Amino acid sequence: MKRLIVTPKSKGNTYDVAAYMARESGAALLVTSSGQAEDLSQYDEIVLCSGVYAGKAHAGLIKWLNQLSKDQVGEKARFRILVTWFGRSNSNETAEKMIMKALKEKGLTYDPNCTDCLGGKGFIRSGHPNQKDLDRVTKWLGA
Repeated sequence: MKRLIVTPKSKGNTYDVAAYMARESGAALLVTSSGQAEDLSQYDEIVLCSGVYAGKAHAGLIKWLNQLSKDQVGEKARFRILVTWFGRSNSNETAEKMIMKALKEKGLTYDPNCTDCLGGKGFIRSGHPNQKDLDRVTKWLGA
């Protein structure tokens, strides 16, 4: 199975988790803000990674999804979703649903079994993502 990990930017908690998953699983890594082109038709699994910003998925990831057409993706491709967040309220679920909606509108297949990973900044969740978080995400990925 060929896997692609997609993240909207090349720094921060989400990027760190996405890069770790790519290294551990041997997957390709695509940073949407880099503008690099990628032939999505070759992948069986595409993992979408996003931070959560006021209950929303990263705007750059949603923009990338909105520009994506179904014919760019292989017929059997399946999308999976991971979000990094501070662990407050149900903002992770809101962001996941936002991504699912964008996929559904394109007629793309996705796994509703999303996962999340704590991410820290300043005093909030300092020390996350840690190795335990990364191991759990890698297990979810099946790497």
